[in-house]
Formats: sequence, structure tokens, C-alpha cells
Amino acid sequence: MKNVIILDLDGVLITTPSWKPDEIHIDGYSEFNRNAVRNLNKLLEEVDAELWLSSTKRMNQSLEKFKEIFASRNINKELNEARKRFWMRTDPMIGFNSEKLIENKKKIKTWDNKTNKQ
Repeated sequence: MKNVIILDLDGVLITTPSWKPDEIHIDGYSEFNRNAVRNLNKLLEEVDAELWLSSTKRMNQSLEKFKEIFASRNINKELNEARKRFWMRTDPMIGFNSEKLIENKKKIKTWDNKTNKQ
């Protein structure tokens, strides 16, 4: 079974307090915390894993654009192409016990089972 790191942005790589505007990188997207990037790169060195993005911010950019953003911030692993097949939209207002999250969990499990049989 492949390891997968499912990565959020807010509070993980973008650590600007919610009451402050994000600092903007030269590419026009939010700046990532350098310590968080360093720690992520250490983790990626230690663990052979695919990197998936799970963030409501992904709705505003394509997977290819996020690959560019991650590369420009020196993240040493590209977002995985397999993630493109699962580049699903989610409603950020859904509660944790909602039917939609349960449905998405089932989709992930089904996708994972199919992928690991290949």
C-alpha cells in the first residue's frame, strides 16, 4: 500500500493568523511558512509517500498551478498526478459528521482499493 500525505494549506503551510491578510509571494499566491516547508521536506525525505492537496483553496487554482506554486516554494516533491483523478470539490461549510464527508470518505476508500489492486 502506498503512503499518502494529505496536505491542507491553512494552518499548515500558510500560518498567517486568520485576522491578518496573507503575505503574498512574488507569484501572487499566499506565502508559505519557511519552517513548515522545511519540516514537510524532512518528512518527505523520511517517508516514501504521494503528496495530495486537500484544501478549499485548491478550488481557486488548477493542479498544474499548485505544482508550480509548490515548486517555487522549494517543496521537494511534486503533487501526485493520481490526485488529479480525485481533484474533487468539497463544501467548506460542511460539518465533520455530515453525509457529504461520509460520502467523500467512501469515494477515497473505493479509489484507494482500486489503485492498490493495480
